[in-house]
Amino acid sequence: MSLVSNSLIQKNTFYLILIFSNFIFFSLKAQVTIGSDEPPLNGALLDLKEIGTTKKGLNLPRVILTSLIIPSGETSLSTTISGATGAWEKDNHIGLLVYHVGKYDACDSQSFPQGLYVWDGNKWQYIGQKPPRATEVEEFTDSRDGQVYLYRNFGTAGDWMLENMRYIDASFTAGTGSDDLTGRHYAYPKVNTDPSTPGTIPSSWRLEQGLLYSYSAATLGEQAEETVDQGQGEADEGPSIPIQGICPQGWHIPSDREWNDLEREIYNNAETYSQYTSANGLPFNPTTWDNIWETTDNPRGSDSSEGHGKAMLSTCPPVNSPYGITEGKSLTIEQGGFNALLTGTITDELDFAYGQGAVFYTSSVQEERAWIRYLYRQGSAVVRGTYPRNALFSIRCKRNN
Repeated sequence: MSLVSNSLIQKNTFYLILIFSNFIFFSLKAQVTIGSDEPPLNGALLDLKEIGTTKKGLNLPRVILTSLIIPSGETSLSTTISGATGAWEKDNHIGLLVYHVGKYDACDSQSFPQGLYVWDGNKWQYIGQKPPRATEVEEFTDSRDGQVYLYRNFGTAGDWMLENMRYIDASFTAGTGSDDLTGRHYAYPKVNTDPSTPGTIPSSWRLEQGLLYSYSAATLGEQAEETVDQGQGEADEGPSIPIQGICPQGWHIPSDREWNDLEREIYNNAETYSQYTSANGLPFNPTTWDNIWETTDNPRGSDSSEGHGKAMLSTCPPVNSPYGITEGKSLTIEQGGFNALLTGTITDELDFAYGQGAVFYTSSVQEERAWIRYLYRQGSAVVRGTYPRNALFSIRCKRNN
């Protein structure tokens, strides 16, 4: 071997030893003590102590979070914490760690589990084990307003949203309905409040409750002059072309027939979409869906105290409901249940049935009325019927085939 080669090997070896020595030196120095000037214990990257005998750890700020994101119209991070004041620049607080001590209510989507949260610049992120979302549940973002809705497939009934619509079109007027069947009115679900302020968001409102709409608002004026009977089995069954209405692009307001398809799927497969098992209510009586119900008015379904109405109904009463438990058996929306909420209705300028009932418009009309579905507290059946189109009801959307 030449002298040049030996020299090169020795030089490279020297550099490797130097780099390795620096690595060890800086690694040992990458240790921190918080709370005192004492050196950290050997092997400790972070040592928390005031004196050598201290046994307590780091006391994080204990707060009550009121929102995981900065509310619309606000800019300060302080608006997410109860009692906080001042202008907190959100980007200057990235990495802020707090301990949320607020009371947790699993039935309130604005209630958060107690524990550690870290601010990531846009949202408080929970540091802990979250209940997993069912693989069947997917998200859809409405490009018009950025609202995110969860949905799932219901077998042959297709893909349905698991939350009520909450879109407000520029053509709408906040109102409680009128004698004008073509009025495009909307309002927030509420209880024991002044119906003269339908556009005011009540403290009990949550996103998943959605809004209540007149038929003309829900359909964006479609079929305003249509007066035939479009119920399933009728000569003019329809509508012949799905009505998008307030639903996002690629979705539509389901017809009377499509609601029957959904009910049949849930009735025959209740264990997939609800808490029902053979040990606590299955099979229903009769054991399978009866096709005669698809053209029958009034309550239809199992003649026992257990049925597909409860399988579709949320276990949770709406916030501030004056009534007791719902007796609903639906899985949560995160688990893939239909999760109908008892948000009530607004009819004849009166708030009605908040905590007692949920009414959904179909897209099918009957003269000056529209076909609806009505679920009610402690009810095992689902009501199929018609109602004047000026009433304000909830809307669910179905994905186009």
